[in-house]
Amino acid sequence: MWFAIGLLTISVSAWLMYSWRRANQWKGQSAEHEGVRYQYSISKHKGRVQLIRLGLICQTGMHFQLKRESWLDRLFKSLGLSEEQQLNRLQFDENVYVVSDDRRLSYVLKQKSQLHEVLGRFFDGRVLQGFKIKKLWCRGERLWIEAAPASSMKECSPQPLAAEVVPVLRELAGLLASTAPPGSGAHDGFIVKALLLTAISAALAINAAIQLLHTAIPKFPVVIDLAQLNATAAALGAGLLLALLGACVFLLGRTSRSHIVLIELLLVGGFGAFGSAFTSLRDYNIEFDRASPALVSATVADRYSRRCGKRSTCYYVQLSGAPLLGDKQRLKVDRSRFNDFMPGTEVMIKLHPGALGVRWIEAPMVGQAGSVER
Repeated sequence: MWFAIGLLTISVSAWLMYSWRRANQWKGQSAEHEGVRYQYSISKHKGRVQLIRLGLICQTGMHFQLKRESWLDRLFKSLGLSEEQQLNRLQFDENVYVVSDDRRLSYVLKQKSQLHEVLGRFFDGRVLQGFKIKKLWCRGERLWIEAAPASSMKECSPQPLAAEVVPVLRELAGLLASTAPPGSGAHDGFIVKALLLTAISAALAINAAIQLLHTAIPKFPVVIDLAQLNATAAALGAGLLLALLGACVFLLGRTSRSHIVLIELLLVGGFGAFGSAFTSLRDYNIEFDRASPALVSATVADRYSRRCGKRSTCYYVQLSGAPLLGDKQRLKVDRSRFNDFMPGTEVMIKLHPGALGVRWIEAPMVGQAGSVER
């Protein structure tokens, strides 16, 4: 399993790095507003406008993102897990979250009070020419905004929005180019660390999904002491998740972007940690069980089938007279064996103690046995 997680981590890391590098390489059409050339791209889904990107060239070595500050951003700042640059300007600081640790950005924005006032209005929730601005990006010597329509629309023209946005982008681009030219600034090591942590959490989640699907398809073996297995898996999964979160805090520190990675680790990594822990313990408990099983006798009390999904039918056998099976008196069986379990039929079940002390059973067998347990 861990070899598979390693391969998945490498694969996901490569894919995330590729996606990150291509994020600013969107292709659009060229247009012009008051002598300033810009590019725009309109994304549609099912004939409806979903997103418009509008930007221009920005000769700067600075990389950042501005977005509307959410309650999660405020929560993590109040907990001391993230730290954001502040301009000490009420409208901007309340509306805009600065996703960057480059201190030159706050210095640049403070130079132009009118500029950060306009940027603050961009993210206060108002509608500009039918759109709400979601993000402002500066990456790869390109400066652009992403905006979503405030209401459903099939077609749109970029000119009205460009009239509102392009003058602001042009002024900001000129300020960035003069203050932070290309090649300036320290190397941002955050990206590689964040991508590595994200890749590990994604690999754990993919592995957990595959393994859980693998255990869900076969009807047998069946774990009897499921609560005991869940408790052990929860402890191991919590340990894995805490290790991931600890690595995040240690490697990334308190930055404006740390909580974004923390949230992904909690959601994606949490599922991966607990799912991988459960399937690993289950497989180990069964595969490394070397003890002799006990033979348990039971009687088929009933059998029935029911719909499980749109096109599937599930087949069940209800047992009686086998208290050692606990609450596993109802077993799901294959269709091919369903007719073997007629009411009143005596069946034998191999009850294994489990390598971790978590009992499990094999598929029931029809017939008699010399020495059985109830």
